[in-house]
Amino acid sequence: MRKRLLILMVTLTAVLQTAWAYDFSATVPSGQTLYFEFDYGNNNAVRVVDPGYDYGSYTRPTGNLVIPASVTYNGTTYSVTKIEGRAFEGCTGLTSVTIPNSVISIGTYAFSGCSGLTSVTIGNSVTTIGGSAFAGCSGLTSVTIPNSVTTIGGSAFSGCSGLTSVTLPNCVDTIWHDAFQNSGLTSITIPENVQYIGSNAFGIDGHGNQSSSLTTVVWNAKNASIASDVDVWNYYSPFYGCSNISTVTFGDSVRVIPCKLFPSVSENITPNVYYGRDIENWINIKRINSGNYGNAMFSRYGNGKYNLYINNQLVTNLDIPNTVDTIQSGTFSGCNSIQSITIPTQIEFMESNAFCCWNLNSVTWNAINCNVESYYLGECGSSNINSLVLGDSVQVIPNYAFHHFGITNVNLPGSLTSIGERAFYRCYDLISITIPSQVTTIGDEAFKDCTNLRSITMEPTVPPTIYTGTFYGVGTGVSVNVPCGTVEDYSSAAFWFNFSNIRQSSECVRTITAMSLNASQGTVLGGGTYEYGSTATIAAIPQTGYQFYQWNDGNTSNPRSLVVSTDSSFIATFSSITTGGGVTHDTLYVDRYIYDTIYTTIHDTVSNTVHDTITTTVHDTITNTVYDTIDNFIYDTVYISETDTLWLYDTIYVYDTIYIHDTIYITDSTTGIEDVATINARVYSSHSRIVVEGAEGNNVMLFDMNGRLLATKRDEYSRLEFEVPISGAYFVKIGNYKAKKVVVIK
Repeated sequence: MRKRLLILMVTLTAVLQTAWAYDFSATVPSGQTLYFEFDYGNNNAVRVVDPGYDYGSYTRPTGNLVIPASVTYNGTTYSVTKIEGRAFEGCTGLTSVTIPNSVISIGTYAFSGCSGLTSVTIGNSVTTIGGSAFAGCSGLTSVTIPNSVTTIGGSAFSGCSGLTSVTLPNCVDTIWHDAFQNSGLTSITIPENVQYIGSNAFGIDGHGNQSSSLTTVVWNAKNASIASDVDVWNYYSPFYGCSNISTVTFGDSVRVIPCKLFPSVSENITPNVYYGRDIENWINIKRINSGNYGNAMFSRYGNGKYNLYINNQLVTNLDIPNTVDTIQSGTFSGCNSIQSITIPTQIEFMESNAFCCWNLNSVTWNAINCNVESYYLGECGSSNINSLVLGDSVQVIPNYAFHHFGITNVNLPGSLTSIGERAFYRCYDLISITIPSQVTTIGDEAFKDCTNLRSITMEPTVPPTIYTGTFYGVGTGVSVNVPCGTVEDYSSAAFWFNFSNIRQSSECVRTITAMSLNASQGTVLGGGTYEYGSTATIAAIPQTGYQFYQWNDGNTSNPRSLVVSTDSSFIATFSSITTGGGVTHDTLYVDRYIYDTIYTTIHDTVSNTVHDTITTTVHDTITNTVYDTIDNFIYDTVYISETDTLWLYDTIYVYDTIYIHDTIYITDSTTGIEDVATINARVYSSHSRIVVEGAEGNNVMLFDMNGRLLATKRDEYSRLEFEVPISGAYFVKIGNYKAKKVVVIK
């Protein structure tokens, strides 16, 4: 009894299992027997299923299978709406499959392993192709996917190595991982409405036995994202292992480009990337940045290379429109065609790895006040950038702006106010730099490791704030040229004091212009170029009948000494001399013996007529009163023997020649440029020297006719001598007394 019960139970179980696997079978018009199961959620529908435990006696379909849209069972017609999972798994004899329009879904592994299958036509009601639905169908060469499909499951066509092309309908919004992994696709177009593409969707499995045949990608997806874990692991990319991609086209409707789309392209291939709209639209496409290495399309590390075509024009000189305010990570990362970049004035922010352009060699930077993330240029050989031009409106150089550039020099604009941290970090080739006058801050490590920097020229009169690392690695003996009069300020300023060679700029030269308001009334001596802080002397010389009045700034000193600090102009004005009789009396004292004749014509001040002509030979002292001008000047030649001395207390006007073989002492009864006030000093020329006696311990300064200081001596003895270089007139100034003019003839 117990044995019979056991046999009954086994038989009942087999029947129940068979009933569970399918509800009925039917021979379809194409000649194959298929198994169906009622869709209990829809009384008029059935599903094509795997026959289950009858599989051993199951005659697998072969040949060209046409699944009917409906079947009749027990007098009732049922619509075929689904192909369940594994329904035809392993049916290697199938060569083609046509799925009717009544079917809305294809289950997982439905046709998996059907290696003989060459073509599949999917009806226009199917919305979902299940995971691995056609996996391993290595003979599949053609598949028609209708517009109704929205989801392609993971590994749906994985291993379809014979499938070289497929058209994805625009309704597809999700392509799961490995969907076309290890397929034979040579090109693929991603439709506009795709929202998500899983990892390795079009790649290879990474076991080293496959070589991707995919060469062309058309990306029309507006807002697609890809596997969220795209980071240092390349195989999360939809195109992992696709090393032969050479052409990528982005559609005009693209609004988002995911990061690291093509991380596996061979280093021997430089793909061409095409975009049909303008450069501003390309920049405004959102880049989804994920992971630590930015958003490079062709490499996870940002070092992939590609050529960019905008509206079919190869981009070599990138001029970013002024309407752009942000450049995202990856926007031009890896762009091999770009050789120069112009950054506009209004740009505000550039993200890390915005540019990583291998052939970039020139940057024009006009951004007034832009912030950048570190390594906005990536690590694509920024040392190749050997030209940097900064616009006239740039106010701030941001942190990291030009680090590692290969520039030797750069002109910083006068508008610049601050230089950020590491702005020129490791610019190894930089030789010299000039910091403009408005700069107040130079960030830490701004010029760190600029080991070839030899000259720093500072224009700010107040030393800018710097930090301990601002010039770290730059020798302390580098030449630091500072503005006129600021050496002490820089030498004592924080961290500037580390430099041992701070010196005044070679441009500390100022121009003093001295001129007469009316040359017919008088002339001016002095003026020219002088070093900052030096002393310049200018003098006004009236013409006959005029006297010096004042300088244009109201000063009445004549001659006038001034400390040079700025470029300045001085204009002398003169006034007419009026006296009671129109005559001024001067006295000519001739002492000792005169062995030759004095030929001279003396002119009166007012009438300018000749009052006396002396033609005489004498052997004794002559005291002769003549009518002459107040301020006397030598207009002609004086010949003096080398053994004799011309002692001039004042200057005389001589309109002819004086031949003298002995000493002449001449004084003037008026005061003026040659006046020595009350000091009892004697100044005269002897041979090629100027002699000063009786300076009473004062400093004695020698000037040339242009007012340049030639020498300074202190009268510690009774006699001082100055050697002069050439014949001419010189000024001698004793202490604070007015200068005297001495004529030397060598």
